[in-house]
Amino acid sequence: MVGYPVREVRFSQAEAKARLGFDPAKPLLLVLGGSQGSLELNERLPPLLKPLGLPVLHQVGERWLERYRHLEGETYRIAGFLDAPLAMSAADLLLARAGAGTLAEAAFHRLPALLFPLSPRLDGGAQRANALAYQKAGAARLGDYSRLAQQVEELLHNPELPGGHGPPLSRGGGGSPGGLAGGVSMKRVHIMGIEGVGMSALARLLLAEGVAVTGCDLAPGKRAKALGVPVHAGHDPGHLQEEDTLVVPTPVPLDHPEVVAAKERGLRVLRRMELLAQLLAQGPSLGVTGTHGKTTTTGMLASILLEAGLDPWVLLGGSFPSFPGTPATERGPAWPRWTSPTPSFGR
Repeated sequence: MVGYPVREVRFSQAEAKARLGFDPAKPLLLVLGGSQGSLELNERLPPLLKPLGLPVLHQVGERWLERYRHLEGETYRIAGFLDAPLAMSAADLLLARAGAGTLAEAAFHRLPALLFPLSPRLDGGAQRANALAYQKAGAARLGDYSRLAQQVEELLHNPELPGGHGPPLSRGGGGSPGGLAGGVSMKRVHIMGIEGVGMSALARLLLAEGVAVTGCDLAPGKRAKALGVPVHAGHDPGHLQEEDTLVVPTPVPLDHPEVVAAKERGLRVLRRMELLAQLLAQGPSLGVTGTHGKTTTTGMLASILLEAGLDPWVLLGGSFPSFPGTPATERGPAWPRWTSPTPSFGR
């Protein structure tokens, strides 16, 4: 296995900005200097960004937090450390070093960037090579302190450049008539691998929200049949008819013919965990993870919530006596089983 691990979690931009306390209607600049912060970016960027009057979220690093506390203002926020998926989902433009981890996260979030790589004297040119590759892909520019204001303006407002504001769905997001995070209409969804434990469970949640669901699987079985929706055997671009969203299991590559066809037709393409994150973003949620006992623990928690008179949605990767309607009836894959302890999803 090669590559850089990236968490497959993306929030709608409006939801992420609201969670961080920023106005969803205003562009947000995100400054990152790596997990430890960058003294150079901490010193040089604030005096150049503050006069722009734009909202800024600046990760200065835990060790520098008190030193730069004075930067805090109405539109300029600092933090020692940020949750990357949430911050990058919210941002309109990233100003950062060009470490592999930062750019891997930025690429996943389709986040345009102004990059300030380390001097080749310090890292042998690795970050500069990263920055040039990201720039070649049309997603970044090398930052220039002497014309920073102009670069920020260009990247935020010129649609021909990376970062120019495009269609609302260009940064991901989603929603259903029942109000999934982001408020984007999601009326017809096609789910690849719908026989799987996790995918069939998501199908049930969408159906409960009034979303029309179709699916396909290499080997459709009893789980898919129990959904009562059209399910195709195998995978083929011809499965896509009037859908507005395609949900893809994690193992399926994004160059799969069915995924490519969806993108060409302008459909929203979401990984399983992206859709799950949007479902969970509606309210408080509980996640259970670990090596052994995830299904049992989730079932116990759900039983407690039900006995307490609450109305949780439960996504359970296995059968449980208390839940005759459990989406899965067999042992599922080793991923967290989630419950939502509030009457959400329209219930």
